[in-house]
Amino acid sequence: MVRLLPLRDAGAVLCGVVLSARQRHRRFALRIGNGWFGGLLPLVATAMVATAGNIYFGLWYPIVVAVMTVVIGLIFLRNTKDANLEAD
Repeated sequence: MVRLLPLRDAGAVLCGVVLSARQRHRRFALRIGNGWFGGLLPLVATAMVATAGNIYFGLWYPIVVAVMTVVIGLIFLRNTKDANLEAD
């Protein structure tokens, strides 16, 4: 794990140099989302299992998060068909 830390930091620096400010902002928001939903997954799933007593009840948390992601994406993502994606 210690060996991989410089690679992760170098990747973050590379993204900061290569990507535009708009893309960097989106990437930061993605990292925040991954941290909250992915980082809390073991805690929430274990609490759900302990509360319900069913070992499969903890699977509802990632399923609900995935469905929410699809629904929010369908509502808020714009269609880019025939759009100039290079213009910023």
